[in-house]
Amino acid sequence: MPIKNKNVLTFLILLAAIILIFFIYLNNKSNSLINNANNNDESSNDFKNATYELEGKQIKLIDGIAITKESDNATTEKTSIYENEYHFDLNNDKLEDVAFFLSHETGGSGNFYYVAAAINENNKFIGVNTIFIGDRIIPKSIEFNGKVLFITYLDRDENEPMSNVPTREKKIYINLINSKLAKMPVYIESPDFSNPISSPLVINGMAIGNWFFEASFPIKITDDENNILGTGHVEANSNWMTIDYVPFKGTINFVYPSGTKTSGKLILSKDNPSGLKEFDDAREFNINFNKSASNNRPPSQIVSCNFLERIVNDN
Repeated sequence: MPIKNKNVLTFLILLAAIILIFFIYLNNKSNSLINNANNNDESSNDFKNATYELEGKQIKLIDGIAITKESDNATTEKTSIYENEYHFDLNNDKLEDVAFFLSHETGGSGNFYYVAAAINENNKFIGVNTIFIGDRIIPKSIEFNGKVLFITYLDRDENEPMSNVPTREKKIYINLINSKLAKMPVYIESPDFSNPISSPLVINGMAIGNWFFEASFPIKITDDENNILGTGHVEANSNWMTIDYVPFKGTINFVYPSGTKTSGKLILSKDNPSGLKEFDDAREFNINFNKSASNNRPPSQIVSCNFLERIVNDN
């Protein structure tokens, strides 16, 4: 064999060996990350190394990244912290917790974004569940008012193709209940219920589109013994046939509770024309009455909440 051909063959053999060694290195590194991701230790001194629940699966981050693979033939998925974290006391225990965006890439065209949080328990961070925001959106910010997380991001309109750059600003409202993140179907912007309320009460807020039917849903005010003091509806201020939040406004007149009672509830109920209980939903807000502005009606005119609901259902 000519020397020139031998040199070419030697070069090709060396090149193949280098490529093989490189792929073995990448495979070992990937397996190391996957094994670390399957670690069941849910807490860490650093939130970037804690475990989080994503779509029912436990995802263990290592330096803010997790590489997961269901099987040898499955697509490798990557979960990583997106840009900045935000520090708040989410559970009012005087310790600084963390909220942030997670990016989840599944190997296809989608890039799915979630909101995640880690609770600080004696300087060890415990990851909680995540809330899905959207596919190929642009996360903007996370704010906290002491009770509610305000998630701001850019998205497309519902009829826009996914190829369009997201430009429409949207918000999601999330709170922490029993160490779990929960998306709020309805959020009241005003009034501020830390102050006593007077009749008539004007309510402004946001609700998911499926809470409305024919652009409204019912509200009522009760005393702390569930006696109804007033009923009404709120009306959507924009298109309600959407999966997004819709601004609403409503006014409710009510009588003040009798005697020395000063507290009660504002109850917002999802409009459910089907009547099926599995589609029922409601949210209650504790309120205090400004009785100095009251014009009470006699207690005999107050209707039992349970009795009224039974009459409505029977009809």
